[in-house]
Amino acid sequence: MKKILFLASCFLSVTLMATTHEVEVGGGGANGTPFYAPQDLVIAIGDDVNWVWTSGQHNVTSTSGPASFMSGNLSAPNEWAFTFTVSGVYEYECTLFNHSNTQFGTITVSPSSVVDKVVVTPNFEVYPNPANDFVTLDKNTNFTSDLKVYDITGKVVFADNANAQMRTRIQVSQLTKGIYFVEMTINGRATRRRLIIE
Repeated sequence: MKKILFLASCFLSVTLMATTHEVEVGGGGANGTPFYAPQDLVIAIGDDVNWVWTSGQHNVTSTSGPASFMSGNLSAPNEWAFTFTVSGVYEYECTLFNHSNTQFGTITVSPSSVVDKVVVTPNFEVYPNPANDFVTLDKNTNFTSDLKVYDITGKVVFADNANAQMRTRIQVSQLTKGIYFVEMTINGRATRRRLIIE
């Protein structure tokens, strides 16, 4: 009996420690650019992510990571959740109507039960996107960061080292039309955003 009570209390402790993280799903068609917000999450193993549809028709489909998941095609208002039980980096996107050009995200699952809140994970927005003259990058911290823009082949077409500004403007009119990736690195931790040049 004591063994059963001990196992039940352990299960209850793990259950109580799990956190649910919410991601807004919206945009598309008359509702503007498709998006997930926030686009990148760092969570602990055992945590849930709950996607909440606010507009349009979308899905949540994993493209890489230790485990796969797929929500199916849902319209607002709707919700779908997934519990992450394996640590690693998961990438996902919406596979409907070419939404994957702007509607993609990353979930990093920490192997520990507690996510270290002191580590700065770069988070930033790039707009306008698509762009043709300039793009603005707004980041979540004034920590020194390295900025790079890569073309589809992986070649660096722009670099700005040791940038401490929370807002940076980059001229992109010299770039040919196509898909690029903007990467920000802080203390070895990198985050990427897809950028379309028209």
